Amino acid sequence: MSEADKAKFLANSNYDAAAADADSNATMPTTGAKNGLVLGDLAGLDYNDPKWDQLLDQLTIKEMNTLISKGGYGSPAISSIGKLRVSDVDGPASLNNNFTGVGSIGLPSAVSVAATFNKELAHSFGDAIGTMAHDMQVSGWYAPATNTHRYAYAGRNFEYFSEDPVLAGSQVAEEIKGAQAKGVYAFLKHFALNDQETNRTHMLATWTNEQAMREVYLRPFEIGVKDGGAHAIMSAFNYIGPEYAGANSALLKNVLRDEWGFRGMVLTDYFAGYGYQNADQITRNGGDMMLATLDMPIATVNVQDAAGVTALRTASHDILYTVANSWMYENGQPEVTRNAWEYITWVVAGILILSLLGLEVVAIRRYRTRKAQAVITVEPNASIDEAGAENTEE
Repeated sequence: MSEADKAKFLANSNYDAAAADADSNATMPTTGAKNGLVLGDLAGLDYNDPKWDQLLDQLTIKEMNTLISKGGYGSPAISSIGKLRVSDVDGPASLNNNFTGVGSIGLPSAVSVAATFNKELAHSFGDAIGTMAHDMQVSGWYAPATNTHRYAYAGRNFEYFSEDPVLAGSQVAEEIKGAQAKGVYAFLKHFALNDQETNRTHMLATWTNEQAMREVYLRPFEIGVKDGGAHAIMSAFNYIGPEYAGANSALLKNVLRDEWGFRGMVLTDYFAGYGYQNADQITRNGGDMMLATLDMPIATVNVQDAAGVTALRTASHDILYTVANSWMYENGQPEVTRNAWEYITWVVAGILILSLLGLEVVAIRRYRTRKAQAVITVEPNASIDEAGAENTEE
């Protein structure tokens, strides 16, 4: 790399959040207010509706960090604002819950859908995903994927649509519209230039120029956002030039939000740190939520200056806006109900606890009985032999 590019190449070892915000003019947002709103009150409202500021003022820094850091296969509950825990699951051609083992029926691969050149069929694909998501109590779908087929051996070609950006984009847009018509937000992925699986988490740097990016590699995403109305994006593992795609401000802020008008959340690809993923950098540069399944400090915003908390607030806004426009909130604030399996789990746990207590009581009683039977009473001044004889007679 050139010296200029090397200076931009950031990883966790040389990222300094405080230094990055040294020139920021941000003011500390309000937190922990008591405005009495719940998320269901904002279902269907515009992203810039003034009520959003009132709701966001109610969040504490801890709650915002919980929201952005625990985004593995769903987003967590925030009880103070009536935010339910919702489930997001893997695709690309079905719905698969990796924790419960429950999956939907499988549909044709993205390559097959693209080969039909049939928009109605692609829309039906999305509609089927949305219908099955209701059956599985799922709100988000980690698909469709629309990176470009550059060569035959790319490891994810099976879930990408085409080498042609317009064909890919038109089919992707229809799948998104079909799913989102059922209130299921589709994570358009992997944004962007993710065309290699080998070493994809090892700071793989992808190099190209802006014209090629806009005409080929970003074009299907643009169509998915503008025509498909996507409310969710999954960023990519790779670097674009010297900058990590999941914390690339030019990509996630300038192009995605400012130029294309995207409103919704940007989720990382699987979050494990990998030496370059950290929530401070991600949220300050347009990312919102970490696809993390473990608690780790690097998945939270730890430099809580005005700029850091403002970034947390923006990320929380993006996540909550997406969830509020899902089918979970289509009738306003839902009642917090438990699934049947949760009740069954508690009943089984109760039975096991009572059984263990019962076994413990039985064991103690048996021990005391055996101990009492083993006691030998010896009269004062009696010899051991006499006591043994007396005990034998008894």
